[in-house]
Amino acid sequence: MSYEKEFYLVRHGDYDLDSRNGSLNSKGREIHAPAARDELIARGLGSSAILLSSDAQRAIETAHIIGEGLGIDPILSNTINVAGNRAAGVRDLDKVVATALQEAGVEIDEALHDLIVVTHAPMLAIAKGIENSRVKHGEVFT
Repeated sequence: MSYEKEFYLVRHGDYDLDSRNGSLNSKGREIHAPAARDELIARGLGSSAILLSSDAQRAIETAHIIGEGLGIDPILSNTINVAGNRAAGVRDLDKVVATALQEAGVEIDEALHDLIVVTHAPMLAIAKGIENSRVKHGEVFT
């Protein structure tokens, strides 16, 4: 299975590096994740979207904030976590996303569903062709 349509990549909100479980900090919870949610809503996404998220705590929390606004539940993926954090070796983002969807048993009708992927800076950096340090928390990229 592949997903040929353009999809949305979202970097998780800010978190405390010394946090035990990597939870979002107040800035991530109150500014970054809601901003990403609001941008996706402004782009016309809603309850027909599929929300695929890294299974890292900071991404899960970001995905839940986005999902609450769109009326959908996130699908958690370790594949997105691993590829998103170590994206230097990932050159085919479409293949990574397709693998994560297949592992989750998700079938998408591209005519009906938009796809949102909550991930980490390295995956967005590759998609944008920039350095990791230039990817902002809560950033949405297509």
